[in-house]
Amino acid sequence: MNNSISVVMLTYNNYEKFVRCMSTMTLFISDERIKEFLVLDNGSHQPELRKFLESMEEQIKKFRVIFSDTNLGIAKGRKLLYDLADGDYIISIDSDVVIINPPAFLDVFYKTLEIENMMLVGGGGGDHPYFPSMERENIINHESPKNPGELKIVDEEAGWFHGFQTSILKK
Repeated sequence: MNNSISVVMLTYNNYEKFVRCMSTMTLFISDERIKEFLVLDNGSHQPELRKFLESMEEQIKKFRVIFSDTNLGIAKGRKLLYDLADGDYIISIDSDVVIINPPAFLDVFYKTLEIENMMLVGGGGGDHPYFPSMERENIINHESPKNPGELKIVDEEAGWFHGFQTSILKK
């Protein structure tokens, strides 16, 4: 499968968590399936975060940052990123997520989108659906499958990772 992926992420005043998050995504940046990595700095006022984001944009060709002077909120911020995304698929990840096994994450992501009528895949903690190979600080998911390649099909989805075909959006 050669479909391209846009990874999108919001960030707001979380420099240390964002740096940790990005340190687990080096494969995402180098993987040829990842077309672009879009980050919205949602009105942050941390100079170290801004400097880090600017340096990522300068050093990595597919990395682009949009700086907002005000906090647009989660829904408007994500909509802005979704509208800008140019990949066939969008992976939207919260900026405090740690990817434990990036190759497995991408492999399972593609497998899930090949399931007939699959519109959205995602992950979350607590009672939310599980997506393998991810952790979020202070969340334990007791419903998680033991096998990282196993998926749990559910009727609703909420959480800190969403993946879907870009074509389902109205732009």
